[in-house]
Amino acid sequence: ETVVAYQWDFGDGNTSTEPAPAHIYRTQGTFTVALTVQFADGKVADVVKADLVEVAVRLGKLPPLGPIVWLDKGSNTIYKGPRSGGEISTVVRGSAYHHLADIDVGGGKVYWTTDDKVERANLDGSGRQTLHEGNNLFQGIAVDPVGGKVYWIVWPEYLGGPAQIWRANLNGSGARAWASKPVATGEWTYNDYVPWLLAIDPVNDRLYWYEKFLGSGGFPASKSRPLTVHDERSIHRTNLDAFTDHTAFKQRPAIGSIALDVGLPTGARNVYWTDPAGDSIWFGNAGETYQSSGLMMSADTPIALAIDANEGKIYWSSSDGIHRANLWDGSEDELIYPDVHADALALDM
Repeated sequence: ETVVAYQWDFGDGNTSTEPAPAHIYRTQGTFTVALTVQFADGKVADVVKADLVEVAVRLGKLPPLGPIVWLDKGSNTIYKGPRSGGEISTVVRGSAYHHLADIDVGGGKVYWTTDDKVERANLDGSGRQTLHEGNNLFQGIAVDPVGGKVYWIVWPEYLGGPAQIWRANLNGSGARAWASKPVATGEWTYNDYVPWLLAIDPVNDRLYWYEKFLGSGGFPASKSRPLTVHDERSIHRTNLDAFTDHTAFKQRPAIGSIALDVGLPTGARNVYWTDPAGDSIWFGNAGETYQSSGLMMSADTPIALAIDANEGKIYWSSSDGIHRANLWDGSEDELIYPDVHADALALDM
């Protein structure tokens, strides 16, 4: 029979409605795990495993977590602050000629794209350097600290020709075009489909990107030009050793941000995305074969996302500021930075 609902009880006060959840026990003890499933015909079944999990040694305190970093395109500034909220400080500012486009963090440094540059700096703003520049428009960026690479999206000079994903070593050396779509499989062009956002699972060597339809004139669908049947937005995946375009999820509404639940030794289990118009955050399975998606939680106009699975927290920006909640079920929602606008969020894992 078809299972339509899952309810897990991990025995330590935490629960989940995912089909196959991951859970970190943070206290010493022996725990009973229970699962209740509901079938399509309304029948319910319970499975209880008494004393299934034993945590013999309480884990020591985690090392101090790095700050949460965010980009405010309105002020053309990258900011940071403690993950629990507190004092905000400026990391770097853009200029009238270099508008900040996207950010990522890795190895104690923040990386960002501008109209025509890829740059990085230490998290206190020192050591700022340009890694690459050209007569192009640069967009989404993602850092792979394990593989020692940084990836970014390039829209060609004068907005003509195909878009590409570039990559370089973390110091900017070896910069080159890494991926583009052949014409036969739907070449990325500025007045058609283009990659927009990037996310990396460094453990499983996968790159995810959000691809959307810009349409005639190079602008996304809006109230003045409503969505059409051709305006499909989708999340794609490729292995990092060789570019292979695999469509992971199709999503009609515009996506504000994508993020992976990285931070665990197993790598990402899910990819998450925001639906600002639908006031919701969604997730989908990040595995090779089994693909499913569902609503994680409701949120007021969510924009940007950042996740630390080891910490067990999800961060997102919304119309009222930056929030934090428990990753597995969205509980304990905290508004950690009220009245702050963030177009992109990043954490150093």
